[in-house]
Amino acid sequence: NAMKRITIKDIAKLLQVSPSTVSRALADHPDISEPTRNAVKMLAEELGYKPNHLAMNFRKQHSGLIALILPEIQMFFFPQVIKGLEEVIRRQHCSLIVLHSNNSLDLEKENIDLCMQYPVDGVILSLTTETEDLEHLKPLMKSEVPILLYDRILHSDEVSTLTIDDQTAVFKAISLLINKGHQHIVGIFGDENLYISKERLKGFYKAMEHHQLPVRQDWILNVKPLSDVTVALSQILLGTPRPTAIFAMSDELLIRLHTVLAQVRMKIPRDIAIVAISEGYIPNISYPKITHVHHSGYEVGAKAGEMLLELMQQTQPKQLHYQMTSKLVLHDSV
Repeated sequence: NAMKRITIKDIAKLLQVSPSTVSRALADHPDISEPTRNAVKMLAEELGYKPNHLAMNFRKQHSGLIALILPEIQMFFFPQVIKGLEEVIRRQHCSLIVLHSNNSLDLEKENIDLCMQYPVDGVILSLTTETEDLEHLKPLMKSEVPILLYDRILHSDEVSTLTIDDQTAVFKAISLLINKGHQHIVGIFGDENLYISKERLKGFYKAMEHHQLPVRQDWILNVKPLSDVTVALSQILLGTPRPTAIFAMSDELLIRLHTVLAQVRMKIPRDIAIVAISEGYIPNISYPKITHVHHSGYEVGAKAGEMLLELMQQTQPKQLHYQMTSKLVLHDSV
């Protein structure tokens, strides 16, 4: 059977001293005589005593734990976010716990409850596709736990936000296509309930309007399950008039594009131009390399860490709102 965790009480009982004597001896408190301190430490080591940080930290009200809640586990953006975030908070001796909501509001709520139980010192959250308000964050707000929403956000006066310049990023991408002579452009966007998809779609419309080009509604695809894009897109690519360029709002959509283009036997950039918003990895391993607006997960993670640490240090809670600028990376797909 599993060994029971050795507690301070067990050590106290065996040495016939009070638990507070044991805990002070372990902390090298000067009130405790040297022989007692040595006896306590020897026994603690012999029994394999490990301090229960959670219990200790409940008393200090600082756990050094920061929770990152992800809406989905996928290959591209989030691993880099975790890497950037962890590097920043480790320097401040904080640890990261990663929770996954699997795009379910119920799971997101459960994760928020966990954050309350663990008492975390801060929460960094990217919302699910089902999240329509921030009511479930109220308990955290009441406990004055700083919250930072990033990437998939909702605006609120009570919660800090970190995004990239979503509208401008798309505006840059579409303007590049238009300046290269493209007028028939297909736009592929994520779930239409997401604030991030809405913002990126606005950028698409703004660019087309700015260059006085009509937008074909049936050429704007909002993709719920990613498999949906395949059928709709093949039909557009084989129809008339033919599009000459495609914009993809994310890496998952960009990957699907390659499959569809192979199916309809279209070559980049000979038959179709491609531009995307991307973490940067997929465009670089594609052939030809894909021109993209770089949305760096690593930089987002690092910035999120800096912002959260700043929020944690505030005596008067005030919210921070930050928009990162993205840059166009030119390759061979346009």
